[in-house]
Amino acid sequence: MINISFDNPYLLLLLIPMLAFILVPYFIAIRRENKSKASTIALVLHTVIVLLVIFAVAGMSNTTVITETELYVLADLSHSTSDDIDLIDEYIAKTENELPRNSKMGVITFGKDYALHTPLGEEITSVRESTVDHSATDIVSALRYADSLFGESSIKRVVIITDGLSTDPEATGELIRVIGDMKANDVYIDAVYVDSNISNEIKEIQVSDVEFNPSTYIGHDTTVNVMLESTYDARAIVTLMRDGAVYSEKTEELIAGYNIVNFDIDADEEGEYDYSVTFTAVDDSSKYNNSISFTQVVNGKVNVLAVTSTEEDKLVIEALYGDSAVITSCVKPLPPKPTMKDPYPRPEKFVVPYTVEDLCYYDEIILYNVDVRDIDNCDTFLSSLDTVVSVFGKSLITAGNNQIQNKDDASLVALKNMLPVKFGNEDSDPKLYTLVIDSSRSMEFKNADFFVMAKKAAEYLLGMLNEDDYFAIIHFSGEVYPLAQPKQATKENITEALANLNAVEVTQGTMMGAALDAAFKMVSPLSYSDKQIMLISDGMSFEGGEVLHDDPVMSAEKLKANNITVSTLNTGNTEQDGIDTMKSIASAGGGNYYYAASSEELSGVMFSEIADDVTESVIEKETEVIVNKQTDSVLKGVDSLGSIYGYVYANPKASADTVLTVEYVRKGGSTADVPLYAYWSYGNGKVSTLTTVLDGAWVSDWQDESGIRFLSNILYTNTPTTRTDYPYTINIEFDGKNSHIEIIPTVLNPDATMTVKIIMPDGQEISEKLTFDSYRYFYKLETGKIGKYRVEIVYDLVTKSYPSTTVFDISYSPEYDSFTTYTPAVIHTFMRNNGNVFEDGDIKLEVDENKIATYVLRFTVPFLAAAAVLYIVDTVLRKLKWADIKSFFKIRKKGAKK
Repeated sequence: MINISFDNPYLLLLLIPMLAFILVPYFIAIRRENKSKASTIALVLHTVIVLLVIFAVAGMSNTTVITETELYVLADLSHSTSDDIDLIDEYIAKTENELPRNSKMGVITFGKDYALHTPLGEEITSVRESTVDHSATDIVSALRYADSLFGESSIKRVVIITDGLSTDPEATGELIRVIGDMKANDVYIDAVYVDSNISNEIKEIQVSDVEFNPSTYIGHDTTVNVMLESTYDARAIVTLMRDGAVYSEKTEELIAGYNIVNFDIDADEEGEYDYSVTFTAVDDSSKYNNSISFTQVVNGKVNVLAVTSTEEDKLVIEALYGDSAVITSCVKPLPPKPTMKDPYPRPEKFVVPYTVEDLCYYDEIILYNVDVRDIDNCDTFLSSLDTVVSVFGKSLITAGNNQIQNKDDASLVALKNMLPVKFGNEDSDPKLYTLVIDSSRSMEFKNADFFVMAKKAAEYLLGMLNEDDYFAIIHFSGEVYPLAQPKQATKENITEALANLNAVEVTQGTMMGAALDAAFKMVSPLSYSDKQIMLISDGMSFEGGEVLHDDPVMSAEKLKANNITVSTLNTGNTEQDGIDTMKSIASAGGGNYYYAASSEELSGVMFSEIADDVTESVIEKETEVIVNKQTDSVLKGVDSLGSIYGYVYANPKASADTVLTVEYVRKGGSTADVPLYAYWSYGNGKVSTLTTVLDGAWVSDWQDESGIRFLSNILYTNTPTTRTDYPYTINIEFDGKNSHIEIIPTVLNPDATMTVKIIMPDGQEISEKLTFDSYRYFYKLETGKIGKYRVEIVYDLVTKSYPSTTVFDISYSPEYDSFTTYTPAVIHTFMRNNGNVFEDGDIKLEVDENKIATYVLRFTVPFLAAAAVLYIVDTVLRKLKWADIKSFFKIRKKGAKK
């Protein structure tokens, strides 16, 4: 490539006056008849001499680049850039315009594979003609290919035109390494960002996700939720296929954004079913992402472990399940009868499967009227039970009297923690009791014993608290005085609080409502399981009439609305106005009204919860059943349950779903709702508790169709959503290119072996024996093919094997996700300042002049020499006439002939 330059280009301006000095006289001063051939030749010579001299003085030179630059453009032609082909061609043309001297450019196109679209130095053609596989993006392989094409002595350059995202999410780290290595080998790399984000103008719908239950049981129908993303409002026909045949079809009106389409799937027959969801819609721009596949397994009968104390209880459970379950029953052995030979026979062990491996086989575990402490290896059994429910999603059902109430055995802690109720009077959650005490003058004006009784009541009530509870004290007259902020009911704290209370003297005023409001502000923000207030007063103002200035009833209503109970204690006032006031406050606050005129009467005055020290752990009397959640699935087909005649006393836990309750009447006359049937999620599983029995006198009113259906529903609705009959968890994640299979055994066994076999969509089988890695087994599998993958795992524990089969489907490549978000930040991440990133297409290729070898030819001397020669020629020609010149050349010709 030739490059002419001047050392002093401003001297070229001398051409103007010099040429004018030559040309003006010739065309103006010399008349036409005097213009001869000799004068014309002289004009030409003078002009050439001037040009040569000026170019020589200006320092004219020619620079020739010796070093060759080789540049490859890597054009991303994956599906995500399919709408940007013209833009990519434009960026390639801009790159070509920016080529440095002595350069050759080639184009490599890439998607899932790559191809040399235009060899170095050949004419650039549109990349639209490229035939690379656009189903994925592999920038790394394209870069490595480009690196292999460079010559040894050339300057090497690469320009990547891409939206930045590779299909393999691990490619970013590899990209960083490859670009770093190429940079270290003197390869210049720049990148151009292509904005492939879908625009609002493009009409596009895709199936983005499907939510389904991978396995269910016969009779347990499921629902499939299909998510469709759309950029426009459209009508779509959505079809659910099962095993290649149309199963269901819906016409849906889609809106721009997210849309959920539901399909109900029956589970009438055991087996494995392949499903796919497809849709059609007018104007949808891409058909590559219009379907999604999944596989569901319908399992046969439910596997049940029933643990009971009697054969009769076992038969009850078997009758309720009927033919829907395979039941393994463990019945507590009867005590052996003494004989003459063995008057004290050793009782037979109560053997129940107790390891995680054994319990994993069962879908539901039922504890019915059984004391688990009688089970051999009880602690291990309960620990394993916790694991299979919380980790493997099993269901635990307890029913009847399992002897948990009012027991503090350490072995029962694990079971108590699992249950959605707290049996008996135990309640480990701290409670807050607040005393609001009237210190107005009416408390000693009418009867000097009123205020004394108030102090005695406070002492009595605080003395009843457990050390795990908390208390607070407020007293009031014309003002409100917080005497003790909430603190734990230790002996030291109570003693100090009572000493301060005894020092209080009565003063003017009765701000009862303000005192209750102060109590509300004090306790409402605090997170205690139970908050109660006891208002201790005579209910009168000093003037002897109704309480003035504020509205304590309204204050009590506000407290009740915030789950804070207000009870009242009348310290002996017999006037009706005071009694009515105290009763009204208790009624508004959801609590009880108490009267105590003497120390003896205080023994019957308690907080409702304190009064709940239930000595009757089993309540046997007719009680009406209260339905709290009529829409719960356990009540499906149940019209009425009537009354029950016995239950085990319990308290519901805060996050439990309490479907049925019964009303328990406390000693003080107040009532409490006691759970009859409650459940909650426990980790991945579910725990349900029925505090009455499944058969017998307690539920004699339930022997009709509704009652039997309810009891059967308990068993049916607790069936796990998914069957897991192996002692390990399986996690499979697809990252766009590879599937990562993680297997975590619950119990670590150094002698165990784990083998995995994968059956690919094309039928190819891959088998691998996995090695244990710290806490798991791990296998990475390339799953670029679309279709169904079956993963068969065998876990060998010396004497027993635990096989499992997991199926997952890959419906379409992530490359076809039209709603992927693209950002130049990804390109900046892998470029790591190793080159420029052009985000707006304004491509500028920087050149390191130190890397370019050149040869410079300067024309000063040859031009001056040429000018001198021409000057001599001009002089000679001016001394001769034209005839002499002609004669000279003729002579030379004749001489030449000789």
